Amino acid sequence: MTPPWTPLALRLETPAVLVDQTRLDANLRHMQGKAQTQGVALRPHAKSHKSGQIARLQLAAGAVGLTVATVEEACAFLAAGVPSVTMAYPQPQVARLERCMALAAAKAAELLFVVDGLLVLTALAEAAAKHPCPALTDGDSRWGVFLKVDVGLGRCGVAPESGVLVELARAVSRCAGLRFAGILSHAGHAYAAGDAQGVRAIAGDEILKMALARMRLQDAGFHPPVVSVGATPTALAAESFAGVQEIRPGNYIFLDLQAVRLGLATLDDPALWVVATVVSRNWKYCILDAGSKTLSSDAGPHGLALAPSPDEDAPRHGLAFPLHPESPGDAEGYPIVKLSEEHAFMVHHGIGPRVGEKVRILPAHACSVTNLTEHLTVAFPDGRLESWPVLARPGRPAAAPPAI
Repeated sequence: MTPPWTPLALRLETPAVLVDQTRLDANLRHMQGKAQTQGVALRPHAKSHKSGQIARLQLAAGAVGLTVATVEEACAFLAAGVPSVTMAYPQPQVARLERCMALAAAKAAELLFVVDGLLVLTALAEAAAKHPCPALTDGDSRWGVFLKVDVGLGRCGVAPESGVLVELARAVSRCAGLRFAGILSHAGHAYAAGDAQGVRAIAGDEILKMALARMRLQDAGFHPPVVSVGATPTALAAESFAGVQEIRPGNYIFLDLQAVRLGLATLDDPALWVVATVVSRNWKYCILDAGSKTLSSDAGPHGLALAPSPDEDAPRHGLAFPLHPESPGDAEGYPIVKLSEEHAFMVHHGIGPRVGEKVRILPAHACSVTNLTEHLTVAFPDGRLESWPVLARPGRPAAAPPAI
């Protein structure tokens, strides 16, 4: 289906990262509705959008706060007035912890942290000693700390059956400026599950492993106030969040080719697209003006390319659709199979768009695309285009965030 914002996209200089506001709103409401139906809090991961405007929409719809990965993201959203932020990333650098603690204290905001080892906990305790936590609505003036549980990704976290889990809880209880906030996980390996049924199985396994972690902590006298799980595939596929109080999906707000290939979304669902122009054409490829500096070379979250294929024409980096479809093949899309820094190689199958014509690309991983652009061009159903700045990009001064 040709999107209604096609006339707007045809006016854009390329490459451009375009967000369909209608789909953005639908995706936002779908996840918020699922959280409310399941009786869990929604704390979206803002690394997916890095946008003050989108954060405002999520909070207005009912999100309890935001999740972030970096100190820069935490500071940007705290400065914008977000009342509660979880930095779901173990941070051992005291100076960086002090920076975001100082801002949270100045804003009287809740800032929660994650640990998976004693060195990170020691850094947190040192920073907390210099920057006391502001008293929150419950009167507690200690920084909240989640224990990160590894449920299968093999990245950060402690195995639920490990003795380290209880040791960490005891260590947190001995830190005067810190409090035990609960346990937190990320089943990112669901991106490699292959289909919705596989994702659903991983979501169920995550729930079981978090239940085991909770039980072991309770047996040791520690009662996790919050059990928090988070990944877009599992949040979309899970049939139940039994024993969970909070979910933290991020990419649900945009969706991308990964979600479509997993069977968790259709081609009508994604909100984020890259608009590009055909700049050259040879015997096999249309060359587009959106290379790895726009689409990123990321073929999937965590380096997990979905369903690796021996087919050299598989859409590793995205799927492109002409803005003026002329043949039946145009509706199926053309695979983006490889990238140079400023060029995308799109297989044209002997048909496809001509030089000078524009395409819309559904990227393999929307979060990486957002991180590479300075602003999102948002298309509204009434024909408006707005430019929304992207906050806290690495190595760049933070843009002045709009107040939440």
